[in-house]
Amino acid sequence: MHNEVYTTPAAPDTALSDSSTPPKFPETAWPGLFTSYYNLIANTCEASDSFIWASSAGMFSALFSPGVGMAWGPQVLKPTLYLLLLGATGRTRKTTAMQDARRTILDPFMPRPRFPGDPERLTVLSGFVSGEGMADALSDREFWSPGKKKGEDPPEVAMGRCGFFEFDEFASQLIKSNKDAAGNFTGMLLRLWDLPATLSLRTRREQVTATNPLTVVLAASTYSYMSRALSQGHVHDGLVNRFLLVHGEPGEPIPVRPPINPQEHAALLSELHQAMNAVWGKPFTMSPSAEAVHAAHYRNDHQQRHESDLLEAATSRASILAIRLAVLFAAARGSTVISDADMQGAWDVMAYNQAVAARLLQSLHDSNWREAEARVLAAARRVAAESGGTFAMAEVRARLKGGNGLDARTFNGCWQALVRAGDFALVAEGSDRYRFNMEVRP
Repeated sequence: MHNEVYTTPAAPDTALSDSSTPPKFPETAWPGLFTSYYNLIANTCEASDSFIWASSAGMFSALFSPGVGMAWGPQVLKPTLYLLLLGATGRTRKTTAMQDARRTILDPFMPRPRFPGDPERLTVLSGFVSGEGMADALSDREFWSPGKKKGEDPPEVAMGRCGFFEFDEFASQLIKSNKDAAGNFTGMLLRLWDLPATLSLRTRREQVTATNPLTVVLAASTYSYMSRALSQGHVHDGLVNRFLLVHGEPGEPIPVRPPINPQEHAALLSELHQAMNAVWGKPFTMSPSAEAVHAAHYRNDHQQRHESDLLEAATSRASILAIRLAVLFAAARGSTVISDADMQGAWDVMAYNQAVAARLLQSLHDSNWREAEARVLAAARRVAAESGGTFAMAEVRARLKGGNGLDARTFNGCWQALVRAGDFALVAEGSDRYRFNMEVRP
């Protein structure tokens, strides 16, 4: 958190707990393949343990989701995840962790075309992408098997395609989306997370249809950059609560990276292959003990009252995220039965996620407050320039009303803080006019 020369109470709907203590990633979130991957890569890179976990979770999610699921009401719940790596600084090796996992886990298992023209079942896109681009990457694809001719024989259609979307700097993607330069990117993210049976979109060129599309997102940013890209609207619209937020601190420096052990890498790939074969296409269930663990946490989450509306909005999908993660944990052990340890580990990640969300929202609050304060100072300067160097609170307030202005509570808070800090000084005792205190602000 930033050091302030004054203290002022935050507005009730944005008040957040102190977030200066880094959240600790749970030790219970490393079943099967997660531990095997960690043991392979941890000593070769500077990324934090949490980033190693999140990057591998993204890869496992993309590989298992097409063939893994659990009946959940009228739908089959898939372990598709959106993950956002948040670095305390720009040196937390977010991209390194993501690239390591992709090279080590995903690339060796990318499905290969069976014949010319065979559509990709798993599409990987990195960098900027529009909502239309996402829909197109997931859209149903017609193809003709060997021995059949296009134009003469009816096509087969590849459905249920999976898209793995990787963003080295998610805040930049959001900023472009905010400027409407990303083809309704955030709206598409919201729709795809909900596992729609059918997604239809009219693009500039054609009507795009995706049947049972699967979407995995692995993204990274810093708190400071995300606070500039994120708005309270994003939080209340449900964008944040669809993501697993993962905090990372700078690791110990490794000037020369050692190579990974090739035998251990081969063993990891063999373990992954065996796990996929063991669970592919089979229904997942919860053990009775896992149901009991989930029920206890679910009731607690259902009854919990968060200290801010924003934090409530940012974490309101914790229960369904826990189920998705528990399915992935079971798959990582090569099992179709979610154990109590899987379920407890998933809920421990949810508790961790809440702590990271609070930290992100505090950064957002601080950023919004600094912007509001800068606007009050700028308005005061304009009034002072027109009034012989002095200004009244009502005059400054009048400059900041309207559709793009500040609400009264934010304005009053900034004004009082600037007065207490000594930036604004009364011209004379009993006067309603102020001047800039040159001893505090040149």
